[in-house]
Amino acid sequence: MRPHKHFPVDTLSEGLVEVQTRKLIDAEIYELTSFDMPEITSDNGWLFDWQKELLAGDRKAYKIIVKNNPVIQGLISIEDRKTFLFLPLIETASHNLGQKKQYKNAPKNLIAFACKRSFESGYDREVAFRPKTKLIAHYKKELEAELLPGGQMFISSENAHKLVSLCYKNFKL
Repeated sequence: MRPHKHFPVDTLSEGLVEVQTRKLIDAEIYELTSFDMPEITSDNGWLFDWQKELLAGDRKAYKIIVKNNPVIQGLISIEDRKTFLFLPLIETASHNLGQKKQYKNAPKNLIAFACKRSFESGYDREVAFRPKTKLIAHYKKELEAELLPGGQMFISSENAHKLVSLCYKNFKL
């Protein structure tokens, strides 16, 4: 694990929840860099090819960490499709999965970050993604995401605003 040599892109007011204590933990979002790649391998439990996301010229990748702790808790890539933001990949660290997870809400906070970015672009844009089938009900409940034909989901501007307001207490449109 390498120390961060750059500043956070964003700091959440809600953050992550430590499962064992149910305590709210401060979290920050950083842009993913090549220095992070040694940590993001299948040997460390990561399922997706984040090197590919990092090298893709049409998108940016971000990580969420506990403030002052470089261990990555989750990752997201964001692609600007000019009329909406598309999230090609969202992944939770393996230590945040299952019954013994350390933190929860990493994906929710990363998606809230993407929604916030869409509002900061200067106009209301929706956020879309293609979830694993087993997560569709979860995203409907947790994010109020809506299912489109073909399996893609989107978060409307109204629901994106609710999510951003939940994760960023000082957010104003």
